[in-house]
Amino acid sequence: GKHVHVLLKTSDLARALSGGHTICCKSGKDRTGVAVTLEETRALAARFRVVDEVHVCKVLRRHGVRRRNLLRNTNQDKYAFNAVQVKSLPRCYRPPAGTFGGGVT
Repeated sequence: GKHVHVLLKTSDLARALSGGHTICCKSGKDRTGVAVTLEETRALAARFRVVDEVHVCKVLRRHGVRRRNLLRNTNQDKYAFNAVQVKSLPRCYRPPAGTFGGGVT
């Protein structure tokens, strides 16, 4: 399985030490987009005590700048995951319904 907790803990450690980290997948679009929105949500929650992190993450994935990046890079504003791929992603990395299925990799 995927060891997401390792990524999340090292991200927390980097933030606690006033450090930074880089998030990037092969193409820099889909997996990067969902990872960046998760990290943005976690940073907001840590700093501003966001109550409903899941909702904030969905809003960022549905309406945030990562969708514009997809549109500029692929001429489609959807993540290129299909339904099977989305189900195989760890829950915290799954894009909301209606935002995937773009098909461009």
